[in-house]
Amino acid sequence: MKNVFKSVLFMLVLVLSAVFVSAAGPDITTINDQTVNEGSLLKLQITSTANDTVGGNTFRFCAVSGTVACSTFVTGEVTIGTTKANLSKLTDTAAELNWTPDFSQAGTYTFNVNVSDADTSTNDTFTVTVNNVPP
Repeated sequence: MKNVFKSVLFMLVLVLSAVFVSAAGPDITTINDQTVNEGSLLKLQITSTANDTVGGNTFRFCAVSGTVACSTFVTGEVTIGTTKANLSKLTDTAAELNWTPDFSQAGTYTFNVNVSDADTSTNDTFTVTVNNVPP
Protein backbone atom coordinates (compact mmCIF):
# COMPACT_ATOMS: atom_id res chain seq x y z
CA MET A 1 0.00 0.00 0.00
CA LYS A 2 2.91 2.34 0.77
CA ASN A 3 4.29 1.90 -2.76
CA VAL A 4 0.91 2.71 -4.33
CA PHE A 5 0.65 5.87 -2.23
CA LYS A 6 4.19 6.90 -3.20
CA SER A 7 3.44 6.29 -6.89
CA VAL A 8 0.23 8.34 -6.78
CA LEU A 9 1.99 11.15 -4.91
CA PHE A 10 4.85 11.11 -7.42
CA MET A 11 2.42 11.33 -10.37
CA LEU A 12 0.57 14.21 -8.70
CA VAL A 13 3.83 16.13 -8.26
CA LEU A 14 4.72 15.57 -11.93
CA VAL A 15 1.33 16.79 -13.14
CA LEU A 16 1.43 19.90 -10.95
CA SER A 17 4.98 20.65 -12.06
CA ALA A 18 3.93 20.47 -15.72
CA VAL A 19 1.02 22.83 -15.08
CA PHE A 20 3.26 25.43 -13.44
CA VAL A 21 5.91 25.19 -16.16
CA SER A 22 3.41 25.58 -19.00
CA ALA A 23 1.72 28.55 -17.29
CA ALA A 24 4.90 30.63 -17.34
CA GLY A 25 4.80 33.18 -20.14
CA PRO A 26 7.50 34.07 -22.62
CA ASP A 27 9.90 36.83 -21.59
CA ILE A 28 11.01 39.49 -24.06
CA THR A 29 14.64 40.49 -23.90
CA THR A 30 14.68 44.19 -22.99
CA ILE A 31 14.33 46.38 -26.07
CA ASN A 32 16.32 49.59 -25.71
CA ASP A 33 15.11 52.87 -27.17
CA GLN A 34 16.41 53.40 -30.71
CA THR A 35 17.57 56.32 -32.88
CA VAL A 36 17.54 56.39 -36.67
CA ASN A 37 17.97 59.07 -39.35
CA GLU A 38 15.23 59.84 -41.84
CA GLY A 39 15.74 57.68 -44.93
CA SER A 40 17.81 55.09 -43.01
CA LEU A 41 16.78 51.54 -42.17
CA LEU A 42 16.06 50.68 -38.56
CA LYS A 43 16.71 46.94 -38.19
CA LEU A 44 16.05 45.59 -34.73
CA GLN A 45 16.11 41.97 -33.54
CA ILE A 46 13.61 41.05 -30.84
CA THR A 47 14.21 37.90 -28.82
CA SER A 48 12.19 36.00 -26.26
CA THR A 49 12.12 32.76 -24.39
CA ALA A 50 9.87 29.98 -25.63
CA ASN A 51 8.00 28.20 -22.88
CA ASP A 52 5.80 25.99 -25.02
CA THR A 53 7.46 23.34 -27.11
CA VAL A 54 4.62 23.20 -29.64
CA GLY A 55 4.45 26.13 -32.03
CA GLY A 56 6.92 28.41 -30.27
CA ASN A 57 6.10 32.08 -29.87
CA THR A 58 3.94 34.43 -31.91
CA PHE A 59 5.30 37.95 -32.39
CA ARG A 60 2.95 40.92 -32.90
CA PHE A 61 3.41 44.66 -32.69
CA CYS A 62 1.76 48.04 -33.03
CA ALA A 63 2.75 51.67 -33.26
CA VAL A 64 1.31 53.72 -30.41
CA SER A 65 -0.49 56.84 -31.62
CA GLY A 66 0.20 59.75 -29.26
CA THR A 67 -0.94 58.67 -25.81
CA VAL A 68 -3.48 56.18 -27.16
CA ALA A 69 -2.49 52.61 -26.35
CA CYS A 70 -2.57 49.96 -29.04
CA SER A 71 -6.00 48.53 -29.59
CA THR A 72 -4.80 45.81 -31.95
CA PHE A 73 -1.50 43.98 -32.32
CA VAL A 74 -0.68 42.73 -35.80
CA THR A 75 1.72 40.32 -37.41
CA GLY A 76 3.42 41.64 -40.51
CA GLU A 77 3.09 45.35 -41.33
CA VAL A 78 2.00 48.52 -39.57
CA THR A 79 1.53 51.78 -41.48
CA ILE A 80 3.23 54.79 -39.91
CA GLY A 81 2.41 57.92 -41.87
CA THR A 82 3.53 57.23 -45.43
CA THR A 83 5.78 54.26 -44.60
CA LYS A 84 5.37 50.72 -43.33
CA ALA A 85 7.16 48.97 -40.47
CA ASN A 86 7.45 45.21 -40.80
CA LEU A 87 7.88 42.56 -38.09
CA SER A 88 9.06 39.18 -39.40
CA LYS A 89 9.39 36.02 -37.32
CA LEU A 90 12.87 34.55 -37.76
CA THR A 91 12.67 31.58 -35.36
CA ASP A 92 10.44 30.42 -32.49
CA THR A 93 12.30 32.86 -30.23
CA ALA A 94 13.33 35.73 -32.53
CA ALA A 95 11.75 38.30 -34.81
CA GLU A 96 13.11 41.30 -36.71
CA LEU A 97 11.56 44.76 -36.97
CA ASN A 98 12.43 46.78 -40.09
CA TRP A 99 11.36 50.37 -40.71
CA THR A 100 12.73 53.11 -42.94
CA PRO A 101 11.15 56.45 -42.02
CA ASP A 102 10.88 58.88 -44.93
CA PHE A 103 12.22 62.45 -44.98
CA SER A 104 9.05 63.87 -43.43
CA GLN A 105 9.00 61.64 -40.34
CA ALA A 106 11.40 63.30 -37.90
CA GLY A 107 10.07 62.88 -34.37
CA THR A 108 9.47 60.29 -31.70
CA TYR A 109 7.50 57.08 -32.21
CA THR A 110 6.50 54.46 -29.67
CA PHE A 111 6.23 50.78 -30.52
CA ASN A 112 4.71 48.02 -28.44
CA VAL A 113 5.78 44.42 -29.09
CA ASN A 114 3.71 41.47 -27.91
CA VAL A 115 5.04 37.92 -27.67
CA SER A 116 2.71 35.05 -26.86
CA ASP A 117 2.86 31.31 -26.55
CA ALA A 118 -0.06 28.89 -26.23
CA ASP A 119 -0.85 30.02 -22.67
CA THR A 120 0.16 33.61 -22.02
CA SER A 121 1.66 36.75 -23.52
CA THR A 122 3.87 39.65 -22.54
CA ASN A 123 4.55 43.13 -23.94
CA ASP A 124 7.47 45.53 -24.14
CA THR A 125 7.35 49.17 -25.22
CA PHE A 126 10.22 51.16 -26.71
CA THR A 127 10.71 54.53 -28.40
CA VAL A 128 12.29 55.30 -31.76
CA THR A 129 13.65 58.80 -32.29
CA VAL A 130 13.87 59.75 -35.97
CA ASN A 131 16.46 62.45 -36.62
CA ASN A 132 15.74 65.18 -39.16
CA VAL A 133 18.39 65.05 -41.90
CA PRO A 134 18.54 66.58 -45.37
CA PRO A 135 17.44 64.26 -48.17
